[in-house]
Amino acid sequence: MFFQKVCHTDLPPPAASSKPLRIAVVGCGPAGIITIIALMRRLHRPFHAWMIDAAESPGAFGEGASGEARMNSPAGELSALADRPRDFALWLGSNMFATAAAAAIPGLEHIYAQRSLYRDYLMSRFAETLSDRPDVTLCVARHTVSTVAPGDGGFRLAFEDGECLDSDLVFLAAGSGLSNPEPAGWQGVEEWLAGRSGSGEPLLLAGDGPRMVAALLHLRSGGFGGPISVLSPKGLLPQPHARIPAAPAVPSMPEEASLRGIVRSLRRDCCSTMDAGGNWQSVMDGLALRIPALWKELSRQDRLRYRRHLEPYYRNHAVRIAPDLHRRLVLEFRSAATTLMRATLVSLVEGGAIVRLPTGETASLKGHVMDCREDTVSATEDLLVPFGCEGLSLDDQARVLKCGKIVPGLYVTGRAASALRPDLHSMTEIVRQIYRAVTGIGIRAEARQG
Repeated sequence: MFFQKVCHTDLPPPAASSKPLRIAVVGCGPAGIITIIALMRRLHRPFHAWMIDAAESPGAFGEGASGEARMNSPAGELSALADRPRDFALWLGSNMFATAAAAAIPGLEHIYAQRSLYRDYLMSRFAETLSDRPDVTLCVARHTVSTVAPGDGGFRLAFEDGECLDSDLVFLAAGSGLSNPEPAGWQGVEEWLAGRSGSGEPLLLAGDGPRMVAALLHLRSGGFGGPISVLSPKGLLPQPHARIPAAPAVPSMPEEASLRGIVRSLRRDCCSTMDAGGNWQSVMDGLALRIPALWKELSRQDRLRYRRHLEPYYRNHAVRIAPDLHRRLVLEFRSAATTLMRATLVSLVEGGAIVRLPTGETASLKGHVMDCREDTVSATEDLLVPFGCEGLSLDDQARVLKCGKIVPGLYVTGRAASALRPDLHSMTEIVRQIYRAVTGIGIRAEARQG
């Protein structure tokens, strides 16, 4: 499909009699591609890998209108290689200006590149790494995985069409969720623009993250001038990165970790940093460095309280958009054509939708619905139902733990990991997590052989 060594199939290939290590990667987005790259760079033994996705093939996330949207992080934070943190910025410079000198321009680290450029970068590194591994075979399969369950010596992936796949290792990297895949959302946007760009029919846009922003601004730039209502469960809109990048400011924390104390301390540090001429984003970035340790110290009650009440607010301040996109978003909501409504999409009905209001009551809204929600938590939980979602967590190597005990060979990487721990939002930390996981596999394999 992309390379000679990558085959595309509608069914998993049969297991060979003398098979290498079998690895299944669920998700063909950036996290899935980076996982495969890391495996080929760090796992020094033959293996066969399946890349499985219900709606995408590797690189499809940067095609069409979705490729015109920009990344949520600056180029300096998007390297796919943990040992070369400036790799994407250098690649971007060499491909934009075709000179080695231009590739080293520091300012390139701070630009927000189009997704199509990031797609090209990942596929370039994917191809280069694959060419160096003649002992590795890959298979791209379009399937909807329904569950992952313990199998004979490994895991069994069950597909919605009744087929199954046995694998020794499984990486769950379905970052955008399973119930609402991104390609379908962008197809809906393009179909709407093609047929309704001059229509005054109201549009209901469900979601409050970067995907919603990209869709909204694309609709407006594409010529749709009708009324748009954005449905946000908490009434939140994405926050911007700082205009002037700053190093993370590690926040002070109370000696005895409690959710209430952490929130109070964080609010105080943000205010004092801003009073001193800094920005709150640096404090949030510093918090990300401490979250793994803080999370381990929180009581079970505080963890549940975070999931129920605070997670949307933390995600809102951790997953940010480019400053100029945020300015466009603010201007959009100052116009009479775009409004923000605090409501949760419940179901679709003919000619509109049923939504739940903050009071708990439901209401019926008229208009065409576009679902731009990014459901990573429920997707991961649904896949892991056979393991019982109660008591599941992740360690620093992305390994799944059940009541504190490691489930050998099962990993959750990328944004999908936010279902099990709260700190994985930046691509930099996602890449580090993936490489820690793969390096751990190699070390354990070498120890067994020794």
